[in-house]
Amino acid sequence: MNEIYKRSVINNIEKWLDRPEIIVITGSRQVGKTFLTRKILPTITKRPIKYFNFEDLELRSLFQENPKGFMVNIENGENIYVFDEFQKVPKLTSFLKVLYDQDKDHMPKIFLTGSSSLEIQKKISQSLVGQSIAFNLFSLSFLEKYFLETTDFLGEILSFQKVLDIEKMQQEIFFEKSDLTRKFDEYILQGGYPELGELADEQTWQKLKSIAELILEKDLRGLVKDEHLFSAKKLLEILAYRIGNIISFENLAAEMQLNIRTVRNLIAILEGLFFIELVYPKANFAHEYKKAPKVYFNDLGMRNEMIRMHKLPVDRSQLGAVVENFIFAQLKRYSAYKKNIKINYWQNYNKNEVDFILDIEGKIVSVEVKYQKSQKDRLTAGVLNFIKKYHSEAHITVTFDYFGISKMEGCTVYFIPAYMFGFIV
Repeated sequence: MNEIYKRSVINNIEKWLDRPEIIVITGSRQVGKTFLTRKILPTITKRPIKYFNFEDLELRSLFQENPKGFMVNIENGENIYVFDEFQKVPKLTSFLKVLYDQDKDHMPKIFLTGSSSLEIQKKISQSLVGQSIAFNLFSLSFLEKYFLETTDFLGEILSFQKVLDIEKMQQEIFFEKSDLTRKFDEYILQGGYPELGELADEQTWQKLKSIAELILEKDLRGLVKDEHLFSAKKLLEILAYRIGNIISFENLAAEMQLNIRTVRNLIAILEGLFFIELVYPKANFAHEYKKAPKVYFNDLGMRNEMIRMHKLPVDRSQLGAVVENFIFAQLKRYSAYKKNIKINYWQNYNKNEVDFILDIEGKIVSVEVKYQKSQKDRLTAGVLNFIKKYHSEAHITVTFDYFGISKMEGCTVYFIPAYMFGFIV
């Protein structure tokens, strides 16, 4: 790899380098946490960086046998110390808390990285509340994978200050459109794990399979009972077929012949290992879904490998679900790196629905994915129903390649191609 991938999160990290807070970076295995601290971090600081990887059994034993002796060496305030897979040494955060409390202004800068959010959240909540700042590192976004420049049209919409210039946005990418659509199809099929960039198609799927097996064997095995290991893997496969769908814990429990508590626990673990994400409904009125979540994968390549989908589906509804998952992943990244937004979906008992509801400081933007070739300036009955009821500040319909803008029910409505969402973060 000749070029270093630009990672959006680095801009956020840079703002905290001169503060005492401990920086925690979480994310799935192989998304680039080690690469970020070893290759990208040195480009934004001149301070010496010391690395400790607690995957190394010898290093782990050294700490566990004499943690005080180990920590004596962590005293140079000019250094940056990076502890990789820190959750594997439970006592580390307690020692760091003492160090922070004693003299936070003169302690070295500490980075903690890890790949199991359940264990990490537990460690942070027990020891480092108020003393750490956490960032989630996702797999490469579309923009990061193809070295593109940011076009933050979503930020303009969410500022609610002026109407977005759709025509200008369309003109700016006019000559790149065919190349963008090709890359978009490749991305929603293969996802964004960094090591895939150098591989041929067949090797790509072998690599994704090996990453999945690594997480399932090394991380999942330590979090579930042996008798539930197979069930967890099977559940992950079932959820991969149901992206964008509302899931019922009760139905999953019956389908898998498990109790509901076990299913809920397994899903929480799969979330904690960064495979999946649940999106819950927005409901302010009667006759609206209030509890049942939708499920999405954090990386589409991983999802597609789970069900051995090595070509994009021809079926419109299946392809629409894949694109909807892409939009969710981009919104999730945007909320993590750019502007904190609450993401929900909406559906009532009459089957009126909206894919995503974005809430930013009480202002609402609705987003509906309609990935089809023949499109016009029109909205579904469900979207119109929602706009009337919740008074959306703006609405976005995600299209195949159609750009448009109109006004409906007093709401500014944008029609924006799915691939443009690849530019926001």
